[in-house]
Amino acid sequence: MTREFENKKVVRPVEIKRTCNGCGLNYEMDSDFPGFLPHFIQPFQVTFDYASDLDGWRWRWDLCEDCIKKICDTFLIPPEKTEFELMEVIRD
Repeated sequence: MTREFENKKVVRPVEIKRTCNGCGLNYEMDSDFPGFLPHFIQPFQVTFDYASDLDGWRWRWDLCEDCIKKICDTFLIPPEKTEFELMEVIRD
């Protein structure tokens, strides 16, 4: 079997900024690491289960750290907070 290859430039869309759904601030993506979020904005997703009023819906949004803290400060029972080692994330 013989195969021939040719180098071609592939153009694909690259995300350049992400907006916090809470406060509306724009965060530029790191041009050295395309596709990686800045460390101060986090993606969230909720999928609503059967028999929920929102059954079948999926909601996605991004929040900056300031908005996450503001929202969590309104909780009657605060979220569980634990530190993790980077290697834990890589192993998972």
